[in-house]
Amino acid sequence: MLSSIAIQNLLSVGFCVLRDIDASRFIEIASAMGTPTPTRRDGPVLDVLTPKREQDARPSTISAHYGLGEFPWHSDGAVDKDPPRYILMRAGTVTADSATTDILDLRSLGEGEMLKKYSRLSLLVSARNFSYVAPFVMRRNGVMCAKWDPLRTTPTGKRAEEFLSEVPTAPPTAVHHWQPSDVLIIDNWRCLHRRSAATASPREIHRIVVKSRED
Repeated sequence: MLSSIAIQNLLSVGFCVLRDIDASRFIEIASAMGTPTPTRRDGPVLDVLTPKREQDARPSTISAHYGLGEFPWHSDGAVDKDPPRYILMRAGTVTADSATTDILDLRSLGEGEMLKKYSRLSLLVSARNFSYVAPFVMRRNGVMCAKWDPLRTTPTGKRAEEFLSEVPTAPPTAVHHWQPSDVLIIDNWRCLHRRSAATASPREIHRIVVKSRED
């Protein structure tokens, strides 16, 4: 379903961009990459994302805390013990001035040394009805899997303060400027992402998160 170039980009930098993808093709690509999974219980598989003011957003979401401002670095599904492998986003209504999606490839930070530094870092993961301790970096099916959400994960241990001073403030390794019908695929185990501060321009993004079929 993906071209060899797109696959190579996913493997080398953790994301790829497809141009001029219609809505039905978007769903086909997501289904071919794994198991599309709702981001909330009893919710739809496809989410429609638009910038919202804090008071207009669903409680406990990033929008409810940051509103129209720049979002923090995060991975999707960080509270899950089996986070989604890929995030697929498709531009619905966008313009050249719409907020960007920024990407942070964790493997590239410090020429790969940062993940080694924080390989033993633990996170206290807090969901609505439960909490548990999980590593920041784990291995799933032989593949590195990192997760982070500043609203739901708290680093613990001797490197916690260093982590908080380094990772949340890291500059992006890539910035995607949206064009209509773009599809952005992000390796959610490898990369963090964020939305830049909202602009006056419209921005409607359709999102599907995909779990690995081996999970």
